[in-house]
Amino acid sequence: MEDENGPGDARPGAEVRDSGDARATDGGTAITGVSAATAAGAPVSVWATGAAYASHGGVAITGYVAGDVRVTLPSPQSRSVQDSVLPGEQRPRLFGREAEISAGLDVLRRADGGGRAAVVVTGAPGIGKSDVALRMSRLAAEQYPDGQFHINLALSTGPTDLVSSILHALFPPEPPLPDRRDQQLALLRTTLADKRVLLLVDDIVSEEALLEILSVDGPFALVGTSRVKLSGLSGLVCLIDLGPLPAAPSEELVRSVAGPGRLTGEQTAALSAACAGHPLALHIAAAHLARRPRVNADRYLPEITNPDRSVKALVAG
Repeated sequence: MEDENGPGDARPGAEVRDSGDARATDGGTAITGVSAATAAGAPVSVWATGAAYASHGGVAITGYVAGDVRVTLPSPQSRSVQDSVLPGEQRPRLFGREAEISAGLDVLRRADGGGRAAVVVTGAPGIGKSDVALRMSRLAAEQYPDGQFHINLALSTGPTDLVSSILHALFPPEPPLPDRRDQQLALLRTTLADKRVLLLVDDIVSEEALLEILSVDGPFALVGTSRVKLSGLSGLVCLIDLGPLPAAPSEELVRSVAGPGRLTGEQTAALSAACAGHPLALHIAAAHLARRPRVNADRYLPEITNPDRSVKALVAG
């Protein structure tokens, strides 16, 4: 047992039979972190003399109590999921990704409330993973009317915990979420068991990070992005690996960003080849030329392929 001033033993005469944690103040006895399975309708023998304090949804025994106390905890389902929101799309059109988006949508729509659907888009930095995942999430949103939630693990300042991050996205800050891992997983399972929600998770760092979520059953969907191949999850999730764009959509992207008449057909093809079909590089290079109409495109192209100058050249500014 622990009091507000630090760890300590229960006061004489106090007996707590409970699998949870306890916190006592002023000689009282508090039962905190009692699982619903342990406490719901079960007698808990308590001797207490004084006031008690409980946190994180625990049960506090206050006053002077002796004998059996019947503890009833609120069901995890009583928590209200907060309003959902997906970020807006930065690119009104995605070039050359129609097949990948269609494959992901087939998985998300085929579930139709009958079970969990999981799609993870993998690929190198800047290849367009987040854009593709967001597009398919927005297109499938009507299939998940209980809400769509965005979790960006790249914004985390510490070690990323996917279970905790999802709970914080689903629930408002009050009441506080449970601290214990088993309680967090129990809350996540009961929440997702009957809710058709879509979870968009950016920057999944490992297969292990996903396994706990994949153990949860329910009519929800997970759409993720990762720089890691995640090959060990084949068969458990639909893995969509993004590579460089082919020549035709690469050139189409360059023309759309640079503007009509800024580049000749030959210059457009050369720029696409110089950027090796990498969507972010193509966008930056075309935007650089669009904002600098006096820059000679033929002189700019060699700078992109020059290993000593390419990083500086690929700055839109």
